[in-house]
Amino acid sequence: MPYAFSMKTSAQLEVEVEQRKIAEEELLKKNAYLNEAEEIARIGHWEWDFGTKQLLWSDGLYNIFRLRNSSKEITYESFLQQIHPEDRQFVESTLRQSIDRKEFIEMKYRIISMDGSVVSTHSKGKFLFDENKNLLKLRGTTQDVTDQKKYEEEILAKSMELQTLNTELQQFAFVASHDLQEPLRKISTYTSMLEKMVKTNTVVKLDEHVKKIMTSSARMQELIDNILDFSRLTGDTLLCNSIKLDSVIDRAITHLDETIKNTHAIIDARNLPIIEGNFIQLVQLFQNVLSNSLKFIKTNEAPEIIITGEMVKYGSLPVEYLDFLLTKFNKSGNYRPGAGDPYCKITVSDKGIGFDEIYLNKIFTIFQRLHSKFTYPGTGIGLAICKKIAENHCGFITAQSVPGAGADFIIFLPWHQHQPPKINN
Repeated sequence: MPYAFSMKTSAQLEVEVEQRKIAEEELLKKNAYLNEAEEIARIGHWEWDFGTKQLLWSDGLYNIFRLRNSSKEITYESFLQQIHPEDRQFVESTLRQSIDRKEFIEMKYRIISMDGSVVSTHSKGKFLFDENKNLLKLRGTTQDVTDQKKYEEEILAKSMELQTLNTELQQFAFVASHDLQEPLRKISTYTSMLEKMVKTNTVVKLDEHVKKIMTSSARMQELIDNILDFSRLTGDTLLCNSIKLDSVIDRAITHLDETIKNTHAIIDARNLPIIEGNFIQLVQLFQNVLSNSLKFIKTNEAPEIIITGEMVKYGSLPVEYLDFLLTKFNKSGNYRPGAGDPYCKITVSDKGIGFDEIYLNKIFTIFQRLHSKFTYPGTGIGLAICKKIAENHCGFITAQSVPGAGADFIIFLPWHQHQPPKINN
């Protein structure tokens, strides 16, 4: 009887059922809100039970990993398999350190989702302990920060670009205050001397004075022309066509015809492919490289220049070039380097005076020279223009040399540019 009287009535049971139904509906609403919030924030939460070795994921985390079936069992091993191979060791090592320290270390790493895309993530966590301070569970969140990382890399790329432009501006200021003023002073000096001659009706070294004025004017014009050429190469837009590099070299040789005749130079071009690029800019690039080889020649020795081309794979590219490709992609978003992309390696070899490779970076810097302009003419802009044109094509230029044994200028260019090519007839 006491038990019977303690039992709930039908009305009470109906109220309790209704309350439970309302609570369940409220819980479902809250879960829906949580899932929606996780989807908006591109975040998911997880729990790792050290006793059962069970790993639980929220729907948000399944979305990040592009796993459509949230009923699929996730283990620590299967989680590791989806981490980018280059980041896997870092994640394992960081987790071991966290467990040893009993304090979770925040991690940023990449995963390869089930649809093949690379996702950048940021994980935070917290350990749970029993009354004896033994580890029970690890709970945490993982957020998709791919867009954030892209913006950070774009800002970094823009910052590096601004630093480069600032350096070039400082170098231009030096040229404006020194190199441009030097011929201007000579023009002013000798013009003033000519003016005095006219006033006094005296003619002393007239031809010499006029020649120096003309030489100074020509040097100033050369500097101005080179600076304008360099300034026109800025910008990311580039009209590309399918072009024969043989035609590019032929045009560059035609422009240097007078110098080639005067130096009795021999230029031999071999195995040059058809690639996508801007014909005018590539002619300018090879014209400057050839001009450089024709300038720094040994005394009483006819220059000999050999140009060769070959296809190379992404994995064999220089590290400096790979770094540039990633920076270029992050900055513009137009070009994504890939392991399957073909690249063209063009080598321009000469037997000139060469240079010490400790000055390798200097020779491609605008207004930088290794020799006095009185020993070898020039403005120090030609190879900087080559570098700018190569970069406009998502390419790279470098050099190898030994003093007195000539130099090899090596140009890497993608076989295909990021714009749809326009085929020349």
